[in-house]
Amino acid sequence: TVDSSNDLENRVDHGCISDDDCGKGRYCLHDPHNAKCLPCKALDMSCTKDAECCGEQLCVWGQCSQNATKGEAGSTCQYQTDCSPDLCCAFHNVLLFPVCSAKPIERERCFGASNHLTELLSWGPQDEGPRKYCPCAGDLHCQDLGGSMCLKGEDSSEEDLADTLYSEIDYIL
Repeated sequence: TVDSSNDLENRVDHGCISDDDCGKGRYCLHDPHNAKCLPCKALDMSCTKDAECCGEQLCVWGQCSQNATKGEAGSTCQYQTDCSPDLCCAFHNVLLFPVCSAKPIERERCFGASNHLTELLSWGPQDEGPRKYCPCAGDLHCQDLGGSMCLKGEDSSEEDLADTLYSEIDYIL
């Protein structure tokens, strides 16, 4: 007799809780109504997590990629520690899921810890999840000018702040 249970299992998408429930070459897709196992995705296919990609590929900038390194720019993340030290785990406004992103440079938007209650209540750097904006690069400081922006020094001159504010207004208009 021929055992067709393996063939049946390969064709039927059974329920799952985690990717481990799906076996090699498959991942667990969670949607609002159920969860099911699906085949892994090939090179350059769209993805939202590493487990969706086949073999040793990683999900980078929303595509299954070869020769990628976990923690590099564009790789998926859930915690700050998932990213290289010079990067930050933040939600990408186009991809709609968190990726390791470059820290903002001067006059770019940032995440100022002193301005956000949720940051003050966090358990610690190792437990920090994805952010909306990253902290500033280097010795820049995130300053609130009606919207947080990276600027040199915490005590920038009033003239520097005015110039920055006007350049922001010009950018908006």
